[in-house]
Amino acid sequence: MNRILLVFFLSSCLTACGNKKAENENIEKPNKVLSIIDKKLNNLNPIIEELIDKKSNKLVLLFSDNDCWTCIINSFEIIKTLESKDYDQYVIGINSHQDRIKNELGYLKTIYNDNKGKLKKELNYLNTPVIIFLNRENVVLNAFLPQYRQSFEHIASKEKFISFVKKTLKDNT
Repeated sequence: MNRILLVFFLSSCLTACGNKKAENENIEKPNKVLSIIDKKLNNLNPIIEELIDKKSNKLVLLFSDNDCWTCIINSFEIIKTLESKDYDQYVIGINSHQDRIKNELGYLKTIYNDNKGKLKKELNYLNTPVIIFLNRENVVLNAFLPQYRQSFEHIASKEKFISFVKKTLKDNT
């Protein structure tokens, strides 16, 4: 009887420890975004060949077909909100089916492909979709993960990101 209780107690402890680890992983996700701030992206120019001669601020949406559909829709809504002549906007898909995006979302611009996932690797396998704001030298100024969460915190961070992009553009013009 004591052995059964001991086994039950130990298994409960192990399960509780596993849950703590999962909670900590959720807490650390924003740190992944912070880890790419000020990082120069070297794999952007090979994907978007026209960037080689361009020196302008950029807004880049990186997504994968494996992302949740609602997250992809939210991402495209944000980049439509941020359309501006003050910077260039690019959409990069990782092994993406461009026809689905173009047909279902009505996105008519070019969707570039990162079939080898080099950009995602360079971003330390940051969750996607992610919207990245870069300066003229392809250095990350800010990033936003438009995940499907309807919390006030998420809405506030979305608004902060949009404000950051607009303020940065205003300061640099």
